[in-house]
Formats: sequence, C-alpha cells, structure tokens
Amino acid sequence: MKYFVITLFIMASSLAFAAGETAMNPDSIVIEITAADCDPDHAESLLMDFADKRIVIQDLGSGRLVVADSESGSKQTIYVFPEMLLSFYFADSGSVYALTRMGVAEFNGLVEATVWLQQEKSAELKTVELQKIDLSQARFDYRLLVDKTGKMAVWNRSESLLQVFGSDGSFIDAFPCQNNPVMTGRDSFISSYFSPDFAARLIETGFSRPVANGEQKEVDSLLVELKKAGEFHLLSFDDASKTFKGVLLPPPLENLALEDEVHEATDDDQAIEGVVVAQDSVEAVDSADPDPALILYCSVDTAGNVNQLMHFLDNSFSDKVKEQDGVVYHLVPSYESATDSIFLSGLQVMKYHPEKK
Repeated sequence: MKYFVITLFIMASSLAFAAGETAMNPDSIVIEITAADCDPDHAESLLMDFADKRIVIQDLGSGRLVVADSESGSKQTIYVFPEMLLSFYFADSGSVYALTRMGVAEFNGLVEATVWLQQEKSAELKTVELQKIDLSQARFDYRLLVDKTGKMAVWNRSESLLQVFGSDGSFIDAFPCQNNPVMTGRDSFISSYFSPDFAARLIETGFSRPVANGEQKEVDSLLVELKKAGEFHLLSFDDASKTFKGVLLPPPLENLALEDEVHEATDDDQAIEGVVVAQDSVEAVDSADPDPALILYCSVDTAGNVNQLMHFLDNSFSDKVKEQDGVVYHLVPSYESATDSIFLSGLQVMKYHPEKK
C-alpha cells in the first residue's frame, strides 16, 4: 500500500513538472538540490518566501535553507540547519525570526540569519521562551508566524493546532486550525476550513474567547463562504481591499456540477482588477471543460466571490505560490522514484509576469 501511494505521488508530480516545462514562462529559476529517501509528504516541507530581494526556500524535511537571486536564480547558496533549528519566518518588515527548540530568536535580516547559520555549531542565540508548548517533534511539523504587534504563533501542521503567544512568550490560547493560518495583527488569525457539506469557508478567529457555561466559545468576526466548490488554502489577505488570495483545489468529481452554477471563468480579454496575464505565461481555464488536475491561484472577496488569477497543473500547493512586486512565483519540485522510496532531484521556480492592460 505504501509503495502504491508513493507511485501515485511520483506520477502526479512528474506530470505536473513535465506540463510546466512546456507551458511555463522561459525565465524560470532552476535550483540544483537533492534529497534522499523522501516521505510522500516531503513536498509539504518546502516553504517559499522572499527576503532582501532573494528567493528563500526552506526544506524542512532535509533541514536546509536555499537562497537564490529572485531575478535569475544565480548565486544559489544552501545552508544547513543546526539540529536545534525548526523553521524561519520572514516578516514583511525585513526581520527574520527563527523557531528553535529553546524558543524564538529575531535577526535584523537575512544576512544576519545566514551568518549565524554558517557559524560552526551555530552560536548560542538570545531566545524568547514559549510557554506550554512541546517542540520535541520533527521540524516538519512546525510553522512559525509573527504579526506586526509582536505576537507569535506556532502552527503544528500534523496536529492541526495553532498555539498563540505574546511577544514575551506568554501563552495566550490554542486553536484548532486545518491549514495555512494568517495572522491579522488585530488579535486574531484567519484560516480556511473545508467540509464536503459546506465547501470552503474563511473564518477569522479572535485570540480572546469568552466563556459561557464553563465552555470557551469561538468568536468569528469574519465569515466568508466561497461561492465555488473545492478546498481553499489561504496564502495572504489585503485588509484595505478586503480581499484574500490563495489556492483553490478542484472539487470532488461528484461536485463538479456545482461549478457551472456558481462562477464562470474569466474570459481572456476581460481584465482582472486591471491586469491581463501574458499569453506566454498562463492559459485561460475553460470552465465548460473542467480538469480535475487544475488548481487555481485566485482572489476572494468578502462576499465569497472567486476570481481566478491563473491556474497550475500541480498538486503541490501549500506555501509554494507567492506574489512579489507584481510577479507571481510558483515553486515546483521534481522527484525521481527508487525501490519503495522517492528522491528530490531538483527545484524549479516558475515566474509569471502579468501585463498591465
């Protein structure tokens, strides 16, 4: 059974990668990196972000940080994680936070963080200890988040649990969280939830929850139900325009009929918020002939309307689509098979250039 699952994973990834080579923009970035004996979920340990005009990719499964130029991919450098390091968080302010088994450390930027990584046996760090949390599991399980007020959160992906802390490491509360939480900076987080009964919802949950009859109650200051079938993974939100961006997975085959009733795909000539995507960068999706392999990078408004921005033939989505300075980057790992295991054979970062109308 294990080999069967691995085989399916390899086939899906290989097809997606092959499709990308023929349809993607030619100015992609190729990163030479390998990893042996990967778990079938290894792709979920690859996190892409930006810092100091560089692309930074965390391979939490292998404990490495890849840094490359965001324009050409030149000057690629790979840093090895010390055993104590679990993951990094790259803030919009330029600060870099490190989640270690002793707590959270802050660096002034990417250069300072990589200098620390290069030190022999990685020098001691001044860390903020997080209360009431177990950080003994594999680093693959943990994602660090820090909001603009200094509050921190650790999302344990395998346990679907978000634990929130004050800037001093004091424990605030713990919340069930299915996927990709985003901190708002207003004492709350937003995440998406999926059920075959109600499709996908975006819910904002406040850190302060009242107690009634001895039980804590969830307080949802935002509730958006997507008017499109399929599982949605939130990547970012814009408070000013009240829109959210993320990846929408295809609905189950039995729910495909819902697609025709709720939302039509955008025509090639129709602008999406004043932007037309270059024809050599992305193809339009024909809603009359939905492909179960497609995932959509899209925006969602507070009324639940879904506007597709582009689509990918790739089943590996979490934290692998990022938008920076008007360019959309998509991380595509390539795997090879061996006897009862898989191997990471390389990474490719595809760059999509939207054109102003």
